[in-house]
Amino acid sequence: MFASNTTDATVSIINPGTKMVMGTVPVGKDPVGAWPAANGHVYVDNETDQTVTEINVATGAVTETINLGLSLAMWPITLPAKSYG
Repeated sequence: MFASNTTDATVSIINPGTKMVMGTVPVGKDPVGAWPAANGHVYVDNETDQTVTEINVATGAVTETINLGLSLAMWPITLPAKSYG
């Protein structure tokens, strides 16, 4: 089991049987979730860094950090005009 630790920028690896923390993996800034995939990896959404960290479930090692390259400038926001009357 994997649990994101947002304030520490880490993910804890937890033994589900004993509920003991088996290790801690550094990831990007502000991780908000850890999702297992069928390919033997867990993917961690690092909100502030706008990255996803890939962790090998068998070894607990980071195998890749994927930069999402997102920017708020990519989605300009246009607010509707407001009439005061």
